[in-house]
Amino acid sequence: MTPGDERLADPVLGEPRRFTSREVAEAVGVPMHRARRIWRAMGFANVDDAAVEFTDSDIRALRTLVDFVAGGLVDEHQVVHLTRLLGRAAGRLAGSHVELVTDRLDQAGIHEDDRAAVIGRKARHMTADMEWLLGYAWRRHMGAAIHRLDPDLAGRVPATLGVGFADIAGFTELSSQLSDEDLTRAIERFEGRAADIVAECGGNVIKLLGDEVLFVAYDADVTAEIALRLVEAFRHDRMVPGVHIGVSLGPVVRHLGDVFGTTVNVASRLTAMTGANTILTTDELANALASEPRYSVTQVGKRHVRGIGPIAAYRLTRASEA
Repeated sequence: MTPGDERLADPVLGEPRRFTSREVAEAVGVPMHRARRIWRAMGFANVDDAAVEFTDSDIRALRTLVDFVAGGLVDEHQVVHLTRLLGRAAGRLAGSHVELVTDRLDQAGIHEDDRAAVIGRKARHMTADMEWLLGYAWRRHMGAAIHRLDPDLAGRVPATLGVGFADIAGFTELSSQLSDEDLTRAIERFEGRAADIVAECGGNVIKLLGDEVLFVAYDADVTAEIALRLVEAFRHDRMVPGVHIGVSLGPVVRHLGDVFGTTVNVASRLTAMTGANTILTTDELANALASEPRYSVTQVGKRHVRGIGPIAAYRLTRASEA
């Protein structure tokens, strides 16, 4: 992108570029290496020291992050992690927003040479609303995260959670059969419906990876309900040809929005072993569901899980289907 092209984004910034990177660092009172570390974590490329590319908001943002550390809210290492998460989320949201608007411009017949200017003008009018929506979403999710606080989840102590992976059945074949446009629609349908089902049941989406979703839940029955509804949603879907699902229950290490540990690995491995529209699970979840009349778990023999060894596997269905 040339310097002239970059100015197309100025209406979105909403304020003039007045400072160099060194002037921003000096205004906040931090060394350049520290400022650059934070900017890189945000996903911003280094710019020439003499380039006037920064605004008043850049000073405020850097000062806010530095104050988090000064106030003892987080340490330097943690603020870099927090900034990286913020940058990734904002970057993906902004990129997706531009893609969606570009699709609409294509449909309206806007020439590709004019798209950047048109998007820049439209984005200027949406900036305030999007900033409010981002703040609203953060407040809601922050409230939910605080509500979920439990002594068992503090620090690095593993939490006991239900973990599930679901991926699209036959995705490799699907990718070769569909056009890029139709494949995109299928992935959007899968991600959107899967995220809705997880939220409706009371679980949390950890990752959406195109043809795969990783979710967690705090209760065994919620874990089972999410898995079964995912199967039911895509069993006869016109665009998504079914799903493979593996679920497990056990200790999980949570870190910066992600989950790790043997329980996660087992769920992932089981997913790769299932047939279309089939749910495989483990002893732990099967035992936890033993007194729940809505579900049926049937042992299907041992499965060798790479890196873990043989485990007893069970097929999960609704009791009415058993």
